[in-house]
Amino acid sequence: MKHFLKCLLIIFYILIFQNNSNTAEKKSYFIGHAYGKHGNADIPDKSLKNFLEKYKANFIIFGGDLTEKKENFNIFYDYFKNIKFLAVRGNHDGDLFNKIPFWRSEKINGFSIYNLDMDQNMDFDKRNLENLKNNLVIQHYVWFVRLFSDLPHHLPNKKRIDKIFYKIKLFNSIQIPIANSMYQSKILERREIKKINFGNNNIYIAGDCGAYEDRFSYVKSYYKNNTFICSGIGSGWANNVIDLNTLEPIFFDINGNIVDHNCKEILGRLDNIIQFCLPNHPRAKDLWDFLIKETS
Repeated sequence: MKHFLKCLLIIFYILIFQNNSNTAEKKSYFIGHAYGKHGNADIPDKSLKNFLEKYKANFIIFGGDLTEKKENFNIFYDYFKNIKFLAVRGNHDGDLFNKIPFWRSEKINGFSIYNLDMDQNMDFDKRNLENLKNNLVIQHYVWFVRLFSDLPHHLPNKKRIDKIFYKIKLFNSIQIPIANSMYQSKILERREIKKINFGNNNIYIAGDCGAYEDRFSYVKSYYKNNTFICSGIGSGWANNVIDLNTLEPIFFDINGNIVDHNCKEILGRLDNIIQFCLPNHPRAKDLWDFLIKETS
């Protein structure tokens, strides 16, 4: 009888070990703005490094701005060279694809992934999106920012009367701080967003959120049968990565410990539900208050 029980215990522990191993193998993350806050000397960001040491990744997609200075890419690459990863280039990455092989589409760990490589003028062939289905579509710039907010807003270089009407329109806009300044890049306005065929059941993920402490670092919306997400690290208190299996944010502190978070929803200007998420942190109150004020 003792021998039988011993065998059962051995089988039980083997099953538990295998289950934990399989779980570990499924840890796939999207990481936006990996260099963290501006002026950060740690490569990669210290909180991200601590997080990945505790919650090891089997696969990572980097959403651009891997390092603040393109000359430091070798330091970044040496740290991640033993982890399977893909990356798209951000405005800080320079000639990234002269350092790693360029890729357009890949299938890894069951994910079909498309690299929507573009410049600051959002220069890409929008017709390519029509043929995409069930893809993770990865980019750095938040060119679909109008699904989330009317910030940043650029006054058109037109007649004075046009500028006046434009400013009047802003009084009825959603002024929620999300993405970075877009570095004077072209903004696709709502009328342009409406015309785009985004394909079917795709997940568009941009990595240029999170670099400022006074902005939402994770936001998600559903529009035209596709999901749109912006995420990134660098705020110092709302750093997060995306679990690619759930599309949910994982917020963590400077020591890499996962922290609880809350999410709130509002209705966007394109009749799209927008979900904002923040960690349970004292700094979150101001942003939640701002969200309520803007949408009340």
